[in-house]
Amino acid sequence: MRLFKVNGHHIDNNNEHLIPALKIFYVMVFLQGISYIMACMLETAFSFLFRRLLAKECGLGEEPEMKSINLYYEDAYDKCMQDGVLSQEDLKLVRFAVDSLSSNSHIQNLASVRILYSLLKKTETSKSNTGLLVSEITTSNNSVATLISMLGWTEPEDEGIRLFAAEVIAKMADNLWIVGVPGTMQMVSSLLDYDPRASEVCINMEVPGYLPPSRILDLSEQQTENNVLNTQNKFLQRVMNLISIPNEDKEFWITKDSFPSQALEILEKLAHDHDNCAEISRATGLIAKIIGFMSSTIDTTNIPKPQKELWTTSSLKLIKKLASTNGEIGKVLRQKISEQPLILSNFAEVLEDSCSSKDQMELVLEILAKLAIDMEAREDIFSFQVFITKLVNAFLGREQQPSVRNVAGEALSLLSMGNASKFSAILEAIGPSFIDLKDMLLHDEYTYVTASLLQNVCAQSLEKLSQAGSSGDLSSFLPVVFAKIMNAELQGKKLEALVSLASQICKVLPQHFAHQLELQHEGLPNLVKKLVDTLKASKKPSVEYPRMRRVIIEMTICMLETCPRYAKVFREKRMMEALSIVERTPSKVEKYRVFSGNVGVIPESGLPLPALVARAKGLVAPATQTP
Repeated sequence: MRLFKVNGHHIDNNNEHLIPALKIFYVMVFLQGISYIMACMLETAFSFLFRRLLAKECGLGEEPEMKSINLYYEDAYDKCMQDGVLSQEDLKLVRFAVDSLSSNSHIQNLASVRILYSLLKKTETSKSNTGLLVSEITTSNNSVATLISMLGWTEPEDEGIRLFAAEVIAKMADNLWIVGVPGTMQMVSSLLDYDPRASEVCINMEVPGYLPPSRILDLSEQQTENNVLNTQNKFLQRVMNLISIPNEDKEFWITKDSFPSQALEILEKLAHDHDNCAEISRATGLIAKIIGFMSSTIDTTNIPKPQKELWTTSSLKLIKKLASTNGEIGKVLRQKISEQPLILSNFAEVLEDSCSSKDQMELVLEILAKLAIDMEAREDIFSFQVFITKLVNAFLGREQQPSVRNVAGEALSLLSMGNASKFSAILEAIGPSFIDLKDMLLHDEYTYVTASLLQNVCAQSLEKLSQAGSSGDLSSFLPVVFAKIMNAELQGKKLEALVSLASQICKVLPQHFAHQLELQHEGLPNLVKKLVDTLKASKKPSVEYPRMRRVIIEMTICMLETCPRYAKVFREKRMMEALSIVERTPSKVEKYRVFSGNVGVIPESGLPLPALVARAKGLVAPATQTP
């Protein structure tokens, strides 16, 4: 209007360009205003779309969860407005989530743990990507400590934060070292404080980010109805899919509806590290809580059967992992586990329950094999007849997996060390199937456990094996044992177990042993040479087969006491030189027969090695011999 008024006045010729300039100026201002309005409209529309796409990409569901993305967007927008689009600040979503952990805002806390959970879940299929993401989270100041502290937030309004914090910790636990975070075990242990009403509370609670199973079903029905309508307008459906909020992860809420499941998962993953295991061993009452979840005595009225089975399986996996820990820490953990008054009765309950899964029974057998390293635990295990029966059935069962048969054999081998009156029960449980052990010796995958079991049973049950029926079966093992020992490829712990078995059979059936030596007459020099070469090569005993030198010397003594005339063969193969090497290279390793890592756990109970060497030397080169 101002321009039109100017048009009606007389204008000096010197200002002939004024009117066009003013027109251009006002048009530019007008267009600038329109551009600003359009920019605001487009920013609103596109930011809405991009936020929905980001939510869909991160797997964030339900309207309350969009607050997480909105908060991130507002934070990034403010930083760009303050510092410009070339701002050097880290605007990544993970950085926003980590920074929000320390916020005093409940909304930001929930947004941060929900975002971290979604990002970790998104990258869990790639170890490298997960490692990078975990590294970004853990390198931030106090981020891990803050997440762990959230596990102790027990107020009703904090349930959602606690749930997601537990899931984030569970997904990172493989890469966490918690020694530097005080109170971690107490926080994780608090998740195991099971309340019979917990599941009901969990299912019914209304917290941002939580989608109950009932709502999952409702959503499924809605989706089915929508699919019918979508056939009428596919284009509209695509648009709706683009801007709609993704549905919540159903599997998470169906299988992870309780804190105990999360706690057991966290502890199992933390147990990958020895230092973490040390923290677990020092936590007061933690192992007792874990064991409690494999018992039917716990009140699970509001818990569905799949959840009960999950608890039992998870607790068994965790106990197995702790019992398998090597070194001094493992020794302490096994002792603490064995000392729990309900542990063995819970195991028996699992084995006798017809509803127990095959995996659960196998886990129990594996745990028994680990606990049997301790002498007191062996005594306690033998008080449950069901353990011996199940172990023998698993060991001899042809339908069982090789790994299960080996575990059962390992457990029986350890249990067969000690009191002969008790351990003869193993022989009775095997019964007529004793002869089947010969076939198992022939298979390389079962050679070690079978030979270990047999040599222990022979050592503890001399009278029973000397009886007519058993002696006939046992004597038939000798050809197989000698053939396996003569195998040039057989080395290490398998050779150690077979040589020890041959010596024990000699003690039980000396005449049969002498007869077998006669049959092996042509191959005897090769047998002696292998014994001598192995003895010379074992200057430094291995923790994997610490008894190698001992069993070879015992074998030498048995052979020469049974057939003294073979001393010449031993002298020709330079056994005296090998025995002298053993005398000059004593080792503390040989004071133990079983190791856990580098720690000896079962001491050697036989004669001192120097006494055996002296006895063997006396048989190889008798004092009455003339040069």
